[in-house]
Amino acid sequence: MALSHAGTRTPGRWFVVPMRCAAPRWRLVCFPYAGAGASAYFSWARHLATRETEVWNVQYPGRENRLAEEPVRGFAPLVQQVMDALRPLEADGVPLAFFGHSMGALLAHEVACQLFREGRALPAVLFLSGRNAPSHRSEPRRLHHLPRNELLDALAEYGNLSDAIRNEPDLIDLLLPAIRGDFALLDDYHQNRAAGHVPRLPCQMSVFGGEQDPWTQADALANWQEYTSGRFRLRTYAGAHFFINEFRQAIWRSIEDDLPCL
Repeated sequence: MALSHAGTRTPGRWFVVPMRCAAPRWRLVCFPYAGAGASAYFSWARHLATRETEVWNVQYPGRENRLAEEPVRGFAPLVQQVMDALRPLEADGVPLAFFGHSMGALLAHEVACQLFREGRALPAVLFLSGRNAPSHRSEPRRLHHLPRNELLDALAEYGNLSDAIRNEPDLIDLLLPAIRGDFALLDDYHQNRAAGHVPRLPCQMSVFGGEQDPWTQADALANWQEYTSGRFRLRTYAGAHFFINEFRQAIWRSIEDDLPCL
């Protein structure tokens, strides 16, 4: 199969496609976690493209090549903007699947729910990672209100911040607005979006979790099954919140296994 290098070329502002497939069988739309940009999934593209899956990484405003833009304020406006950006992908006929980790899992799921409400085409598979199901009602930590050093401590605790980055204050200054903005989005989701009716989607759902992840619980991961009438699979790994980095090869194999044969 022919591949082509796309570098950081973006189809519109909302996506980065690191590697093109000449004739993709699938497009996997990847939603980054809080504070991250499209580069979080760059390594995924080479592996999955050889299996005829083209990776389209969502690029939120306020980071990387969109650093000069203001972060989106409000979970619902972000969902709507991503949905608008998806229209060209829906139109070209290549089937879609979504992958999201942590905040990205909530966004991927909510975008799919809104597509369903509007009668638009759904992703064939929702891959949701590192996030409890909407039915889990524990009070989230309101991290975006924390002073700088306390926020950095919290990020380090959960594995979002390496010592190398923390020792670069200028880089931290660039990253913190997007990080605070994303945690504000999470707070908005928990206060508003998750309070309403959540539809049961007629698409396959595959959920991933870390067995030492302090942000998720086994029963709350399993509760994602309530939100699909399609096939459901749950896989867990012996890692913390960012198990997707340590076990990426296993996750790639699971994605390949779970995408239907065309």
